[in-house]
Amino acid sequence: SLLSDYYMLLLNESDDLLLTKNLEQLIILCNVAEEEYQAAISEFTTVADNNEGTEVGLFAEVDALTTSLISDASGMNKISSGKYAVKNANDFTYKISHLLKTGFLPEAQATNEMNVPKEFVLYQNYPNPFNPSTTIKYQIPRRTNVEIKVFDILGKEIVVLVDEIKEAGRYQINFAASKLSSGVYFYQLQSGINIITKKMLLLR
Repeated sequence: SLLSDYYMLLLNESDDLLLTKNLEQLIILCNVAEEEYQAAISEFTTVADNNEGTEVGLFAEVDALTTSLISDASGMNKISSGKYAVKNANDFTYKISHLLKTGFLPEAQATNEMNVPKEFVLYQNYPNPFNPSTTIKYQIPRRTNVEIKVFDILGKEIVVLVDEIKEAGRYQINFAASKLSSGVYFYQLQSGINIITKKMLLLR
């Protein structure tokens, strides 16, 4: 499509890592919008396979399952077989829950065993996907000013969740997205030169 070609042109000209990831995501989503569900799932599968065991890989699996659910709801080009095929909304919920439990919870459990933060860490939000709110946890190793912001998929700032000096320790905040539309969002922790960005999915 013209939109996909435009995104590809921007991708080829971009040196910005975050923008590049967003554009790659948008190109695949163009396939979804054009009801080319199998092509989109194939792209998500490639991303998942190339990033196995990482957040990027896990989110690609979430995207593949979500695309399969969309195809099921639309009745067009329905995905009836394969790893990411879903029979209905209940099957989707089960597979997403299993994926998040095996992919995200061990990391969160491991943090409970840490006594003193030794580095800046921004954890994956939970639940994810979420509707309408989710919890974001982070830790800082020293007293410092902390900013946590949320951006949409195009990099536009949506909200500032934290902007203040914090003592060393572990913290958690709630992000309520009742006024936002479904989609991929990014949340970012910044403290001095330390910048950490994560992706989350709002699914209504």
